[in-house]
Amino acid sequence: MESRRYNLHKNLNIYWTIFDGTTGQKAVVNGFVRDMLTAEEGDELVGMLNRIDEERPPSFYASLTVDIRSPNTPFNPLGGA
Repeated sequence: MESRRYNLHKNLNIYWTIFDGTTGQKAVVNGFVRDMLTAEEGDELVGMLNRIDEERPPSFYASLTVDIRSPNTPFNPLGGA
């Protein structure tokens, strides 16, 4: 079975953080890092994110790269704007 892209990691307190397995970073949704979630919120959001990810065609990712320093800014790995 193939692993899913998004998963939950327990924080040192009672909260959870969603990680993106592709980038190895905390998941960012609509410009917000998805952390400090209850277990119920995390489970629901991870399920939703994984469903969306599985429904996207592979061509969606062909030219998509995001600079993790600024989640809303397109990034060209070859340089330039």
